Amino acid sequence: MVNLRQRVPLKRRWPAWLGLGSRPRLQTRLVLAALLPALVILIAVVLLTLTAYYRVVESLALERSEALTRLAADQVALDLIPYMNRLTAATQSPSPAGSPREQMLALRLAMPELQVFDGGVVIVDATGHVSAADPRRMDAVGQDWSQLAFVQGYMRGEPALLGTEVAYVGPEGAPTVAITIITSAQGGEPVLVAGLFRLDVPAYSSAFYRLLLRQREGTERGVYLVDWQGYLVGEAPVPGHLADLVPEQASRAVATQGPGAWRMRAPGGAQRVISYAPVPNAAWWLIQDEDWATLSQTGSRYGRLLWLLLGVGLVLPGLLVGWQARRLMRPLQELTSAAQAMSQGDLGRQVEPPDDWELYQMATSFNQMSAELQALYYGLERRVADRTHELGALNQLANLLGRSLDMRQTLQTALEQMAHVIPWPMGLAYRVAPDGDLLQLVARLRVVSDPPRSLAQDVGSHNDTTLITRDEAPGPLGEILQAAGWSCAVVAPLVTRSGPQGLLLLGSPVERTLTDEQHSLLEAMARQVAMAADNARLYERAEVEAVAAERNRLARELHDSVSQTLFSANLLAGVIPTLWERNPTEAQRRQAELRELTQGALAEMRTLLLELRPQALLNAPLEDLLGQLVAAVSGRARLPIDLEVDALPDLPDEVRLALYRTVQESLNNIAKHAGAGRAWVSLQAEGEGSERARMRLEIRDDGRGFDPSTVPGNHLGLRMMGERAAAIGAQLVIDSEPGAGSRVTLYWSQQRQTAAEKDAPGEEISS
Repeated sequence: MVNLRQRVPLKRRWPAWLGLGSRPRLQTRLVLAALLPALVILIAVVLLTLTAYYRVVESLALERSEALTRLAADQVALDLIPYMNRLTAATQSPSPAGSPREQMLALRLAMPELQVFDGGVVIVDATGHVSAADPRRMDAVGQDWSQLAFVQGYMRGEPALLGTEVAYVGPEGAPTVAITIITSAQGGEPVLVAGLFRLDVPAYSSAFYRLLLRQREGTERGVYLVDWQGYLVGEAPVPGHLADLVPEQASRAVATQGPGAWRMRAPGGAQRVISYAPVPNAAWWLIQDEDWATLSQTGSRYGRLLWLLLGVGLVLPGLLVGWQARRLMRPLQELTSAAQAMSQGDLGRQVEPPDDWELYQMATSFNQMSAELQALYYGLERRVADRTHELGALNQLANLLGRSLDMRQTLQTALEQMAHVIPWPMGLAYRVAPDGDLLQLVARLRVVSDPPRSLAQDVGSHNDTTLITRDEAPGPLGEILQAAGWSCAVVAPLVTRSGPQGLLLLGSPVERTLTDEQHSLLEAMARQVAMAADNARLYERAEVEAVAAERNRLARELHDSVSQTLFSANLLAGVIPTLWERNPTEAQRRQAELRELTQGALAEMRTLLLELRPQALLNAPLEDLLGQLVAAVSGRARLPIDLEVDALPDLPDEVRLALYRTVQESLNNIAKHAGAGRAWVSLQAEGEGSERARMRLEIRDDGRGFDPSTVPGNHLGLRMMGERAAAIGAQLVIDSEPGAGSRVTLYWSQQRQTAAEKDAPGEEISS
């Protein structure tokens, strides 16, 4: 190994009779040369500074362009993530990985979220065929897309892409790029969901092009996207090619190398800087084009000034100091070469100190700096490697903990990961019991013996990760170490702002120590595990509370409707036999009333069952649903209700549901508040043929009525009806006055719904 601190032996270069010693001062030389060497130094400094300056300027400009391009590529990826998240969120329920019918339903329900994909959204199965598409791309269903690169990657099990190559699979064969996700139903095969952006549309109408235009705002750089085939993705004509933008040599470099930058001469003679970088998780490269003259404008002015000084220095003393220039330039050239070698990575480069005192000091300082810089570099590499390892461990732990909200699985995963990082061979995990008094054992790692199943909660109440031995462990922990056969253990309490969540123990049968780095890493991991355990606890509590709330709701519904109806029916059933002997006519009337009550209770039960199975509301005919609803309310409220329903055309699911909910809310309001003697429900389809897509729903009663202007704006029932009508693009009209009953009318048409989907949803209620 090279000794970086070895001193280079000096050579005597001056004769002894001059009396200058082995290392004469530069000042002595200047006096002997009648100050002429100063001019040589000036010339040398200017030349070297110019050379080094232009090289540094070019290097910094290229590094700056490359760094900006990498950041821009990362920003493109970040800008695409919301579209992937929108695609993911919009296809969560129902899952798009079921049957083709379920897939079609999932895409249809998610259309408000998927409108941004102007090329449509399709689902590709494991064979590469389009199994489902949104209503805009029904032409793609059944097509074979297995020849597309991103579909082939999905079939090979590769992850989804933020951006795919240019493919001519848009409407009418239009060129598109896609954002993809891979999802699967429980027990089913994963499917590929692709949101397509068209490339043949104007920039102002495309969300994808607006994303690219944001990269060019406030800059004079040219910004381009290129897919892995070399085709331009953006405002350039498609299929444009990368070779049309940059020389073939740079085009090959982009296709075969990582991020980089080129300085090149354009066909018109202008110097250009071409920088490129891959877009993360996409099949794209980002290319930026900048004018070299703009980048180096400041440096050019400074360079011209230096050239002027160089000219002055050469004209005046050039003829007189030529014989000294060569000697004085040699050590500076060596220093420059050494500095350039250091800039290229040779941190151990040394130079031979010259005879002149000042230059000798400079060379000696340079050699010391080189040795210290090499030592610092090696130390920095080691520290970076350690930090990278720690961050990787924390990231991996976070990814593993994020896969489950089950407390037992969370703590088991934490044990395995923490034992892998230290590494310690065995471990135990305790969680806070539901009653909050004890810590319960929920997970173990390679522990064969039977440790204590519970501990006092105060064992894990402190906040510090601690290394303890068997002899110094307190009572409960000492029992665990004794039972497990451990000589020492790491105690990692799991504490959040909500309080203690549990305790992790990592044990070893032999004595071990913890470094400061391991201790800090374990504390960071324990904080992550504590937050994951707290989330799992909250999730468990939320599940229990949700079940209890649903049970309470059903109990209230049964008590308010079916229970009261059955109570009335039971009273009538007990009275009818006695009444039959005394007054058969009245008994027959009561028997008819009993039949109405039981039929109403039956309809009420069917309605509750439909509420428990939302899918049934979408599958059952609307006229049957309205019939059951009318029967249920009529039997419960002892209110005659006339129902008139025309032959209905095929309606979208969201429209059918909105009509049903409007009738339900209106009848409930009539039964509770109107004091009516009769009510009427009418649903009619207006127009002929395709024009029968216009619907008119009317619910009216002969009750006491009300003044709509006096109803508070936060009235929940009326507000919900207005929101449902606005969601499907319908008009809701409420007409009532005190003493004259009330009428609720809803008008819907296909054209009105289409306009509502394009515009922001709003509520339209008139009276």
